Amino acid sequence: MSVPEVIRSALAARRPRRSVGIRMPVERGQVWTVQVPEAPPDSERMILVLRVDSHQHREFAEIMLVHPHIELAASSDLVVSPERSSLPYRAVVQADTRVVIWKDQLGGLIGMIDDVALDALGDVAVGQPFDREGLASGLPLRGRFDPRWDFKAQEGAVVRSLAADCTSALLHEGLPLQLDPGCLALELLVTCDDLETVLYRLLDLVTSYEVVFDLDDVKALEAVGALKISNWTSTFGLLGHDLYKSFWPLVEQALSTIDLPGDIAVEKFVDGWANDRRSEAGVFRKRPGHHVVSASYVSVLDRKCSVEHANEHGYQLIDA
Repeated sequence: MSVPEVIRSALAARRPRRSVGIRMPVERGQVWTVQVPEAPPDSERMILVLRVDSHQHREFAEIMLVHPHIELAASSDLVVSPERSSLPYRAVVQADTRVVIWKDQLGGLIGMIDDVALDALGDVAVGQPFDREGLASGLPLRGRFDPRWDFKAQEGAVVRSLAADCTSALLHEGLPLQLDPGCLALELLVTCDDLETVLYRLLDLVTSYEVVFDLDDVKALEAVGALKISNWTSTFGLLGHDLYKSFWPLVEQALSTIDLPGDIAVEKFVDGWANDRRSEAGVFRKRPGHHVVSASYVSVLDRKCSVEHANEHGYQLIDA
């Protein structure tokens, strides 16, 4: 998916006028072009800016991908009509592609989306119904064989490429990720609000990032029934098979250390998350030097409290 030709042509016509060094300030609600790393020069994408901040004196923007293909809109997308933006066509803002990129990755400014649409993005992101003129959302994905599923997978690859460097610097600080085994407890996983999005994020996480399991994690996965492929296929079909195959190499890697001398050092998860867990989520201990990824559905706390807890202690939730 790329920026429409009419927009790209207009940007090309405007570029000489920017040679004097004048650049528009980057602000919330703006739609910019951005070049995808290692992609052809004509493969620019559109993004919506949600906020601008800085890290170690380098500015970054929190963004979502935008495209003009209405037929590909899902329930996690906001369809914005021209009456809610300065774009001359309907635009699809993908609320499930929220990432951070460096400000200097931005190309050209092509439009704005109004505050009403920006407010509605919050409802779309958490699956809440909304009723605002000039705005809509798509239909829910209908599983792996929905034609839009592959498109969402491609969009995931795009945002990973765009955000890789900035995400590593801001969120992970170069640390490997520790996935809470409770995230893979099927009994809890099936209860999450947006199951398809969470499954996609889990698949993306274990295949695209440096996730590390240790022997304690493997024991916890066994306790919650996540090491039996039959449990995954009977619950999620072919997608369950893919998920199981994606994290199994991490299990094998952990098992390969079983004969190594010495114990793996662990520290107790002292921030209360261990005490607030559902019994079905099993036991979890945070390892030093890792960035934690968990989920609100492993906690006995309500979703709002879980998100606040996660933000307070600097770990991510796969379902938030």
